[in-house]
Amino acid sequence: MTLPLAHVCTPQALGDWRHLLAVIWDFLSLSLFSLGGGNTLLSEYHELAVSKYCWLTSSQFADVYALAEAAPGPSSMIVGLLGLGAGWPEGPLWALATGIGAEIAILLPSTLLMVIACLRWNRMRDSPWMIAFVKGLGPITLGIRFAVG
Repeated sequence: MTLPLAHVCTPQALGDWRHLLAVIWDFLSLSLFSLGGGNTLLSEYHELAVSKYCWLTSSQFADVYALAEAAPGPSSMIVGLLGLGAGWPEGPLWALATGIGAEIAILLPSTLLMVIACLRWNRMRDSPWMIAFVKGLGPITLGIRFAVG
């Protein structure tokens, strides 16, 4: 029986703006899927940081996750730490820029979506569509809670 060869991972340098934009795009595209908190995308974060971009080993990723969970604040803090770690080989200023860029990329789209939804919600609260939507959300929410539990 032969074992498959281990995946050789070479870290991608972020000194090139194209790599930085690719990282920001990855987190932007994940932003709207993080319903329920940042931990819902933990396996995708691991895939990006360990397998795709090779910024960290699995052990280092576990350490970053533990640090993000131990610190007070939102669970999406792990994204800023991943961005910080991704840019660290390029220097502290580049690490700070990638950390801030990654955090903004994960928070901005979902935040804007919620602001727009709240503004529309108040305007349409007496609409029959809105009333039906609200009544339909109860069973859906309970179903999701039971599925997760």
